[in-house]
Amino acid sequence: MNTANHKLETPGWLKRALQGTCFWMGHRRALYRDYPLGESAMVAELCNLLFASLPKTLKVLCEIQYSKLLEISENETLFTEKSRVDLCVCGPLSRHDEPLNKVQYVLEVKRGSASNKAVNSDLRRLLEIKKYRPEVRAFLLVISEGKRPARFVNSESFSIKKKLPIPDSDGYCYVRAVMKAVPAVKSLDNAHYACAIEVYSS
Repeated sequence: MNTANHKLETPGWLKRALQGTCFWMGHRRALYRDYPLGESAMVAELCNLLFASLPKTLKVLCEIQYSKLLEISENETLFTEKSRVDLCVCGPLSRHDEPLNKVQYVLEVKRGSASNKAVNSDLRRLLEIKKYRPEVRAFLLVISEGKRPARFVNSESFSIKKKLPIPDSDGYCYVRAVMKAVPAVKSLDNAHYACAIEVYSS
């Protein structure tokens, strides 16, 4: 069953966190120009910004095993025993709620320089969560330091507005938000980008 709802807004707290990540990359690039940021540093800073941006009724959790979010069969090849999703947003929560019973969003983070193979693997894992828990919104967050992620952002620095198939699956995705920090109008290809790509099940 297709449970997609393309009319849902991208949460404002997610956009704010992504925009802050772009500015943070610009700041770090000014300090350490010759040392590209690692994915773990990007996830850590994004997590800090989410904590600052989220409503008080929601909670962000880091590094959650996929096995706590869905059943994984013995023949499954997408997941290892220790496969983890980068971030989960849960809630609204009351005092005695178990956060993982109220997951609203799952977020995987990938550097813009990651290979298409690595990006596709994350998209397919998010698709499995979407199939198992259709009420959850699943996003791949592509964080690109000093380079336009051309797969998701056009030459004018805007999101590619079309349905994008997820290779080797029956799912697809849409680019829901593109945030950026541009050092100069003529250097759109060298700006810092943070994109939210939402995954849907066909």
